[in-house]
Amino acid sequence: MTSDPKKLRKLREEVPIVTVHGYKGSVLRKKDGSVVWITAAQAAGVSSPNLTLPSSWIDHDGVHKTQERDDITATHTLKGITVVPYVYEPEIYGNWLKKSRTMGRHSYEFSYDWRRSNIESLGKLIAYLNWISAKHNGVKVQIVAHSMGGLLTMAALNLVPHLVHSVLFAGAPLRGGPGLIPDLHCGTINVLNKDILSPQVLWTFPSIYSISHAGPEEHPEDPTYTGLLDTDAKTPLPMDWFDIEYWKKYKFGILHKYENDQIPENILTHVKNCLSDSKRLRSYILPRKDISYPPITVMACGGTPTPCGMIKDGPKSVNGWDPTTFCSDGDGRVPLSFTLPLPGLPHRYFEISGFSHEYLLNEVRIPSWLDDMLLVCAEQGTTFAPNFNAKL
Repeated sequence: MTSDPKKLRKLREEVPIVTVHGYKGSVLRKKDGSVVWITAAQAAGVSSPNLTLPSSWIDHDGVHKTQERDDITATHTLKGITVVPYVYEPEIYGNWLKKSRTMGRHSYEFSYDWRRSNIESLGKLIAYLNWISAKHNGVKVQIVAHSMGGLLTMAALNLVPHLVHSVLFAGAPLRGGPGLIPDLHCGTINVLNKDILSPQVLWTFPSIYSISHAGPEEHPEDPTYTGLLDTDAKTPLPMDWFDIEYWKKYKFGILHKYENDQIPENILTHVKNCLSDSKRLRSYILPRKDISYPPITVMACGGTPTPCGMIKDGPKSVNGWDPTTFCSDGDGRVPLSFTLPLPGLPHRYFEISGFSHEYLLNEVRIPSWLDDMLLVCAEQGTTFAPNFNAKL
């Protein structure tokens, strides 16, 4: 799409842009200022701060609950990871954030604690969008959302569409993220550190539960898909990812350590609360017929075998489940087919190659795709937000 350079420059100056990072995408610090995610020593496995969240929750009204806090907070978006100082310092969001500030844009970052409930983070994102829009005289906000940040953004788009100018989703697990579920069961290696996000730590993070598959409505083309295969690696196993009884039956994550009648009550209650929050978030992500959606661009990467579920007692089983054999094409974390928006969400789709999941925002065409959406909104007259209020 082409336009008068002066018009495009004016639109860039007028419409603010905010980047919403994904899982593991912000720097975490303790109250004393020390960084607990992620330093060179932590990446090398020399140091492994305790990132475990409290398993206790505060009941506000018999329905809504919030997890108690620890003394760790997110301070800013993760620019990169220093593995070997001055030798190997891979950029995560750093290159994109630098670029976003050299495009003549008012660029913002939404940084959140990626461990905590995505319902909690969603409320903070909506408040942040309100603040940005008000600061810019009611102009809607253009969003660049990566990975789990795409779930927060899709939910915000459905709840406060009046604040959203347009969206670019990059590797967002809009139909679930089965590539992350094995983390709960087996843990994950972060550069060289296999302890900092072990299963004993991850089970306390509400966020990771909300990335799982929600149900047949997310895969209408294959309603039998559940994310689990029986021992023959062909037959789908029944599964409701938001029902604690299935987690107990299949002994997922921390539950594999216990017989069903011996699971400590604090663990059982915590997982139930995480699943309840996750189900609520997934309900916010489904497209709504009463919304006229703004321009949406979806970017996803293929070329890498990517887990799309687990096989019971498969060839590479860990605690009864094989998390790596059941694969399809993707970016190593999110399969291509899981980045597709559900029917009812108009969008442009770009499949790219050559990037792993964490580096997707280094794609050089992102600025031009954002410009295209600026022009579309200008032509439609939808740059400014109407006077409209919505509650989470």
